[in-house]
Amino acid sequence: MTHWIALSLEADRKEIPDLARLFTECGGNGFEEAPPAGIAPTLIQPWEADRKAPTYTRVTLRTWLDEKGAAQAKNTLSARFPHLEFHCESVDEQDWSEIWKQHHHRIVVCEGLTIAPPWEAQPGDLIIPPGNAFGTGEHPSTFECMRKIVALAGSCTRCLDVGCGSGILALTAARLGLQAVGIDIDKPSVRSAIENAERNGLAADFSTTPLQSIPGAYDLVVANLFAEVLTALAPDLLRVTQKHLILAGILNEKADWVIEALSPDLAVQDCIESGPWTCLHMVRAR
Repeated sequence: MTHWIALSLEADRKEIPDLARLFTECGGNGFEEAPPAGIAPTLIQPWEADRKAPTYTRVTLRTWLDEKGAAQAKNTLSARFPHLEFHCESVDEQDWSEIWKQHHHRIVVCEGLTIAPPWEAQPGDLIIPPGNAFGTGEHPSTFECMRKIVALAGSCTRCLDVGCGSGILALTAARLGLQAVGIDIDKPSVRSAIENAERNGLAADFSTTPLQSIPGAYDLVVANLFAEVLTALAPDLLRVTQKHLILAGILNEKADWVIEALSPDLAVQDCIESGPWTCLHMVRAR
């Protein structure tokens, strides 16, 4: 097994180019730049065009070297950058094509509905391989949506999944006997959803049709998207919702935004908080 030395240090941003060249000369196997110690990375969502990631005057830089390269780097750092404190940690090269599978397991949603990756699937499981498309059942938002679909399946006939990702919610509805339609603006997600439908022998209509172009109304609509996206889609979500609307992917502190955008046409039937996430069940107001 190959052993690597992870070398990390914190330096002024202006020193990063010289340090990167030094690590390259020593055989560095890639670099990682991160905020200084004690500061979490800033996540910028696609719709937050007015936000910019902060630029820090000090940066944490990390590289990976073999033992010979690490020894060379340490000697050069001590000579050329004596003011910098660096840390070294021995790490083993791992087979990431297999290691990542340890984080995905079978999830029992309820009696008769279990979601599983292919390597843990048992007969009758809904098989959803983890991939680029969001939705394997582990995230609280996805899980709570599935539970709501199960609870409502007996009183509904048609389900529309807005932002279908892997197709997991539409396929849950299809498994429970509903006519299922899933839409997503991301073409790879739609391809993944179609493949998952074929993998499970389920009939569901997946496409990149925009919500604005979806005709008619559905007695069950699900949308596992961020609050900002849900509020932007509110007029069309109202138009296609005949009875039940299940919304998730909402941070707790933003749930009121979504409720306000859909009121008074829809009323909150249930509000479920799971950690920092909220799942809303809204119904057509009488």
